[in-house]
Amino acid sequence: MSSTIKLLTPPALSKASKELADRYRAAKPNASALVLGPTGEVGREVVRTLLASGAYSKVVVATRKEIEYTGPNSSSLEQIKVDYENLDEHKTLFEGHDSCFCCLGTTRGKAGKEFFYKVDHDYVMNSAKLLERAGTKNFLLCSAANSNSKSIFYYSKVKGQVENELKDLKFNSLSIFQPAFLECDREELRLGEKFMSYLIPALKVLMPKTIAVSTSTVAKAMVHASLLPEADKPATAVYSNSEIIDFGAKM
Repeated sequence: MSSTIKLLTPPALSKASKELADRYRAAKPNASALVLGPTGEVGREVVRTLLASGAYSKVVVATRKEIEYTGPNSSSLEQIKVDYENLDEHKTLFEGHDSCFCCLGTTRGKAGKEFFYKVDHDYVMNSAKLLERAGTKNFLLCSAANSNSKSIFYYSKVKGQVENELKDLKFNSLSIFQPAFLECDREELRLGEKFMSYLIPALKVLMPKTIAVSTSTVAKAMVHASLLPEADKPATAVYSNSEIIDFGAKM
């Protein structure tokens, strides 16, 4: 498997979203965004959307793989190799950011129960605590639909646990996005996902905003939320799949 991730052409953004990005850049000309998990399916879309918007003067990605990008605002991209097992060695990585987009995650089936918890809980929470101490104002998390700390399903339970623990931290604004099935061209299509990919088109006829959402739409929703004026950002906001679709359409 290649150690380099190549980002595709940045997405086209609406006139309204460009105006929103321009207003944000004018109000915060030195704003910095940090992306955790930038090489995953949602993470890479977040990076592409951030760079396409030009809203942030610096887009820092904490990555294990090098990202290849030659699109607009490429000079804003800063890549830093990170070892999540030794975050104390990377404390400076978490300093000086206005917003953090957390797209860390794996699956229990792929990683096993222990490593899944380490990535989806420990890596997320350890990073969030460092960001809180460093004064980051906005934390945006890509979680999952049906997350619930009391769920009988381990995946949903851990996702819900993380959401609850994040709410105890003192960010100015915490935005939690709970997408359902993620639609994208996956590098690794697991058996269950392949099966679902055949069902999704039919199910979307019955439930167009409930059953699935594209990774690009999730990214646009996350970036849009980060660009709202501070006065318009709730202390805690949780976006369902249908709300992600509506919010993403604004970008």
